[in-house]
Amino acid sequence: MAKLVKLAGQDINLIAPPFGKLRQVISAINELQAISKDKSKQDGISQEAMERIGFILAIMTQKTVEEIDAMPIGILEMTEAMTHVPEVCGIVEVKPGEATA
Repeated sequence: MAKLVKLAGQDINLIAPPFGKLRQVISAINELQAISKDKSKQDGISQEAMERIGFILAIMTQKTVEEIDAMPIGILEMTEAMTHVPEVCGIVEVKPGEATA
């Protein structure tokens, strides 16, 4: 499964990762959830969270972390792309005709 998203103003496919990378993506998602629950980091997106997001986007776009880091990705684009990661990975099911985030 793939999902076309905009990153740095470009149309880029989020692609389902192979199993070995899927485990890494799920682990990074779990780490992001733990970071977001940490009340001491509620003053914005932490560096730690940004690193996990960059890692996930790199795997899902088949780019390197360095390539993702070099892209001028806005927060809204990043957020929109990240909403599709669970669907593309098969973590959540979207039934035909249902809108995705």
